Amino acid sequence: MVITLTLNPSIDFIVHTDELRVNELNRVSAAVCSAGSKGINVSKTLQVYGEESVCVAVLAGKGGRDFAGYLAENGCRTDYLWIDGGETRTNIKVMDKDGNMTEINGPGPTMTGADVDKLIEKLESYAEPDSIFVLGGSIVPGCPKDIYRTITERVSARGAKVALDADGAALKEGMLAHPHFLKPNRYELEQYYGCTEHLSDEEIVKLGREMLGDGIMICVSDGGNGGFYITGDRACKVPAIPVDVRSCCGAGDSVVTGMLYGYEHGLSFEDTVRLAAATSTGAVTTEGTEPASMELINELKDRVEIIEL
Repeated sequence: MVITLTLNPSIDFIVHTDELRVNELNRVSAAVCSAGSKGINVSKTLQVYGEESVCVAVLAGKGGRDFAGYLAENGCRTDYLWIDGGETRTNIKVMDKDGNMTEINGPGPTMTGADVDKLIEKLESYAEPDSIFVLGGSIVPGCPKDIYRTITERVSARGAKVALDADGAALKEGMLAHPHFLKPNRYELEQYYGCTEHLSDEEIVKLGREMLGDGIMICVSDGGNGGFYITGDRACKVPAIPVDVRSCCGAGDSVVTGMLYGYEHGLSFEDTVRLAAATSTGAVTTEGTEPASMELINELKDRVEIIEL
């Protein structure tokens, strides 16, 4: 069973315009509103695979009620921690005709120490040897920066595995607890190791494997160039599949979903990579944070090119 945690969920309001002009009137050609954030996107994609998961999220205020309403429409299994410190945020994402996205993200509500304790207790109730926790995204105000490290240590002690998709201090702290799956992008990998120059493919594999340690799999995503998939003894580069991009939201979360499904179902390295890459590619063809259909994902799997490194 996969348990996804979203500390700072959002209602994503995604608008399309020909060109974003500062200090001028901008007209919207299309708009979509949905419940988003990393863990939620993973759970929605697992549902496309036919897999059940549990969405654990921290919600507050009217924004939280609206968020819960949006997610109820997807039929995902949920377990919310309701807190009193403010409002669940709304994130505004503006995409122009060239695919450039400008994001305006809200801060989210504020957690207390008691809220954090309740959250960890809730998560521990799901921790067992066959469970995988997905931790990622921004940390809600009031939450300690080492929250992902603490959660990883607590659920790992009960035999669970952890996938971490974070950046900055949250990534550095979380890494101290040795998560089993990782999904940094190129910039986050370079930032983590203090690199000031563009890394070669070989350097990405070397540092990716170092970051992974004794873990199971890491994907270093590289935007429109594709990504790198690395285990202890295998590594490959997967170029991006040319498609019409409608939204980049949720693409990285789709990679995480594919990696976890491949592990849970005992897929080969190649089949796991094909599934993850195809699911990510399919995600960018949809509006907002909605995952692609399984039919499209299966079609895209045949177009995935795996370059061994």
